Amino acid sequence: MERGGSFEDGLKAARAMGITEADGAFDVEGWDSAAKTAALANVLMDARTTPQQVSTRGIVRLTPERIAELARRGKTVRLISRARRVEAASHCASAPKCWTAATFWLRRRALRT
Repeated sequence: MERGGSFEDGLKAARAMGITEADGAFDVEGWDSAAKTAALANVLMDARTTPQQVSTRGIVRLTPERIAELARRGKTVRLISRARRVEAASHCASAPKCWTAATFWLRRRALRT
């Protein structure tokens, strides 16, 4: 979609590369991300949470026009998951976030080191 294609074209390309599930709904609606967030929060934070308890907002509502508008401003959208502990409880969320392309790649690179 960042290159002007449709959502369906992007999903088909992601499937061909093996980076999305056969049923892409789990990826684009945020459920795959929610399951991974819950699993990591449980292991790393003893959160005792389930994917259903993760606040989830996928990328399905993003239109090609919105993606193009963000790209013109030098921004990209990625599905980001977070977990944090607030007092004795944990809060987990997965939602699309806007980044400048440079910020996204710098953060990604920092996570690799």
